[in-house]
Amino acid sequence: MKWVEFKAIFQPPPEDFSLFIDLFREFGIDNTLESDNALTGCLPEVPGADERLLDLTNELLKTKGVSVEIGPLEEVDWEVAWKQFFKPRRIGRRFVVSPSWESCDRQPGDLLIRLDPGQAFGTGDHPTTRMCLELMDTIEWVGRDVADIGCGSGILAIGAAQLGGIVEAFDIDPIAVEVARANVELNGVPVRVEARDGLQPSPSDWKSAPQDETKLENIPIGTSPADLEPRYHVVLSNIISMTLIRLSPQVRRVLHPGGYWIVSGIIEANFEDVTKAAVNEGFSLVQELREDGWVAALLMLDSR
Repeated sequence: MKWVEFKAIFQPPPEDFSLFIDLFREFGIDNTLESDNALTGCLPEVPGADERLLDLTNELLKTKGVSVEIGPLEEVDWEVAWKQFFKPRRIGRRFVVSPSWESCDRQPGDLLIRLDPGQAFGTGDHPTTRMCLELMDTIEWVGRDVADIGCGSGILAIGAAQLGGIVEAFDIDPIAVEVARANVELNGVPVRVEARDGLQPSPSDWKSAPQDETKLENIPIGTSPADLEPRYHVVLSNIISMTLIRLSPQVRRVLHPGGYWIVSGIIEANFEDVTKAAVNEGFSLVQELREDGWVAALLMLDSR
């Protein structure tokens, strides 16, 4: 797979790169590298990548003193490259995340999530993903209906299905949808993956989405948050803070009372705003985890 490198150069450099890291993640670049005055990431060269990078460029150029460089990433053998750093990793009590080519020691009760090299964002190496998996292992899943909003590589959806959940996974990014479906197939779990903006259906995706796992009815096209009804027991969202705030009313309406919302992808400076939006919608904070400036939280919808 070919990749495109995207670099934002700052003059002067920002005191805190976290807001720009969040912006990169909003446009699908989850893994970034900071230097003295630049932030660099890459995207796979697939349909839709050019448009996404153009939109990211336009957003960045609104900031004074920012320039952008875009070019092909040097060809590498990604399978070889990933083998240097993507090794089996134990996360929490039961999860083991491993590349497909590696053998790993499994203990009784372990849940193994396999991912292919170079396919996706979300390998369990980032704190936001690890903290989600750790929080997921603290609640009951068997037979519960689950939505993974902004599923990325599908790692959380796969983990939820292995825990016993009945899972639908959504992402607005068609690249992520393609990647998540491949990883779901690799792990042999019954997760349905669809293109949606939040919990809103994407009309173009209904024609191509697999329809053989249909325990949950499709939400009618054009649905507004006010029309949504409780249908899930757990919602997962490892996405940027702004989107979590925007989704709060939708998530409240689709969750059964007493249901859980696991949120991550939150930089510490934004955590208060995210929790305030959730509390205003009737959620209470059950548990939070912090690592390297990132926050994840387990929220419960109060009974009503």
